[in-house]
Amino acid sequence: IKVCDPAIGSGAFPMGILKELFNCRAALEEIKDSAALKRAIIINNLYGVDIDPSAIDIARLRFGLTIIVDEKQPRPLPNLEYKIIQGDSLVKKYNNINLDFTQDGNINLGIFDAIRKEIRDSIIEHINCHTLCDKIRIKSEIINSISRLFETCSSRDIPSSLIEEPNNKFFLWNIYFSEAFQDKRNLGFDIVIGNPPYGATLTDEQRELYKASSSLSTTETAMLFLERCKELAKNNGVISLIIPKAFTYASNYKKVRDIVEPNLSTLVDCGKAFENVKLEQCIIICNKSTKTTSYENYVHNGKVFNFIGNINKSSKKIFGLFLNDVQPKELELALMIHSNSVKLGDISSNTRGETMQRSVVDDGKYPVIGGNEIDKYGVRRVKGYLTRPILGRAQIKENSLLFQNIVAHIMNPYPHVKLIGCIPNSDEYFITDTINQITVNKKYNIKYIWALLNSKLLSWYVYSFIYGKAIRTMHFDSVSTDRIPIIVGENYKKIIELTDELLSNCEGDSERLEKEDELDRLIYLTYGLTYEDVLMIDPCSQISKEQYYN
Repeated sequence: IKVCDPAIGSGAFPMGILKELFNCRAALEEIKDSAALKRAIIINNLYGVDIDPSAIDIARLRFGLTIIVDEKQPRPLPNLEYKIIQGDSLVKKYNNINLDFTQDGNINLGIFDAIRKEIRDSIIEHINCHTLCDKIRIKSEIINSISRLFETCSSRDIPSSLIEEPNNKFFLWNIYFSEAFQDKRNLGFDIVIGNPPYGATLTDEQRELYKASSSLSTTETAMLFLERCKELAKNNGVISLIIPKAFTYASNYKKVRDIVEPNLSTLVDCGKAFENVKLEQCIIICNKSTKTTSYENYVHNGKVFNFIGNINKSSKKIFGLFLNDVQPKELELALMIHSNSVKLGDISSNTRGETMQRSVVDDGKYPVIGGNEIDKYGVRRVKGYLTRPILGRAQIKENSLLFQNIVAHIMNPYPHVKLIGCIPNSDEYFITDTINQITVNKKYNIKYIWALLNSKLLSWYVYSFIYGKAIRTMHFDSVSTDRIPIIVGENYKKIIELTDELLSNCEGDSERLEKEDELDRLIYLTYGLTYEDVLMIDPCSQISKEQYYN
């Protein structure tokens, strides 16, 4: 079995694989020499690449130490210089040269295979040699063979310094790891694992190289690694990665979701998996040669993996994301709501305000508000003022709602989100880009849409079926709000009347809460929910069954 981490970092994930392979062998046979078995697994089963030379050094050290701790008598360690190697895993073309030489129809594959075998034999010898003189001699042979391969099989448009040594510009997969790419009918690794970098800062050269090497129109490294890992796995190989949870629902991941979908077998919501990383994480497992109609869904609570169920992939086409932590009854209800509704994007437009924070002053003629200055019931204060008006997106339009751009996630009394938006009481305000302005078709009463968007029902729907139960950095932009379901039913006038009362006549918190509960009840009924559905959405609902149906 051959396992590769193409963004190995300090080697944490391959170290975990080493432990698992060791335990598998231990379950099958008596292990008399633990150090020798670990050495054999590292040499024969594990491969790693990283662009950072310091990370490579640490990974090699970790593998060396895991052998040393089990040694009864000191023995020379294997040389991992050609086992855990510096390189850029994402680059497939450099200076217009295809670095997978076998894809070039003009080269002599017989010569290529012969030179590649020379290199492989030398690498094996280098791993196991123990004297400095031998290491230098064998490394020189490897460098000479690689140079000869480039001279024979490609135009010499790459600097010799990059050919002779592993580097941070590219990586020669089917040269350094040729044993994984010998079977021309099934090239690649049995398992590809890792935690690829997200949001990496790239040079202009890297951006151009990645653009030439990928079918994706992005330079986001996590997406590029998803595509690359699938390419590096053999036909019946397995890809297992821990990646940002945004992969499951964010619009910028849509194309890579489409790439992964046919082979996705498992999706695990890990929440905030790493203490010092703000982003939520998820684990995906794909079987490259196996297409499935559903995937297994788990949630990791910090200690154990809880199985949620099998989710049919047809839901992705309907809701636009990989659903996560959703029970069958919830999905059934969401499908009913989806099929009976128009979508908010069909009856409204959604634009952010203007980026103008630097223009805001303490004293001026034109009041400015941002997300922090509004709540459900209106504008509570001003952020500051402008000395002159800013036209366009900063202006409030007729028949519009103002919503906070960042969607609030709340843990108590149970995990949920809260959409916070108001009907502006004046069009004299200028809005910043922390507010989304939803301008509704005049056919629809703005108070009715306000009631729906501030309801517990649509907060539940948005949380589970638009944001995939994310807890951080959910933006209330059109790519999300366009999918919100809107239903107009027999309670239309009652909802508008009750909204009027809420916005103008409530004098105390208890009266307001009672009217909010009644508004939620009318909206539940409008969307066709049973009382059992209500308790599924809001386990803490104060509405009794008798009250609900009366």
